Amino acid sequence: MKRALYYLKHVGLALKSLAMAIYETGFTLLPIIVYVLILLSIGKEWDSIKHLPEWSFITIALWGIMLRDSLTSFRQKKSDNILLTTGLIMSITGLVLTTALLTISTLSQNKINLPLLKVYYNYQFIMFICALIQCWFLKTVGFYQALPKPEKILPKPSTAKKTEKKPERKTRASRRQSPSVEEDELEDY
Repeated sequence: MKRALYYLKHVGLALKSLAMAIYETGFTLLPIIVYVLILLSIGKEWDSIKHLPEWSFITIALWGIMLRDSLTSFRQKKSDNILLTTGLIMSITGLVLTTALLTISTLSQNKINLPLLKVYYNYQFIMFICALIQCWFLKTVGFYQALPKPEKILPKPSTAKKTEKKPERKTRASRRQSPSVEEDELEDY
């Protein structure tokens, strides 16, 4: 029963860290959610919304959050954690790729003669989804590692009486065996 309670506490911590991660990424996504809802309410179609460069802006914000969290974790832990290293590498790579996508999209939106393939917008959306999933994962793991863990269940001490050994008394025989300093040796000092 205690072991089940111990594991339930860990599940509770994992759910709490997931909720905190969703809250933080949701706060970052709030502007794009409001923007998309406004565009949909004034009659824009989803295909035109999908072509907006704002998806790259929000993706850069998500990669930036992950980069900040990875660097903060490195400073605090000062250890070589493979999860932090992977998060750092993926964040930098994502920032570079998304910045390139944003530049291309901005140039295309400003009527510069730069035709974009339909696949481009899929890349932009794939980068957004990858950033969102990685952000949730890294934040969930990061929050979980930061939360205080429940104490491990220790076995109960046995109720049987332990027999204590009494200290051995020195007998005359053991006293005789102990080294003694001769009086002649003392005079030399």
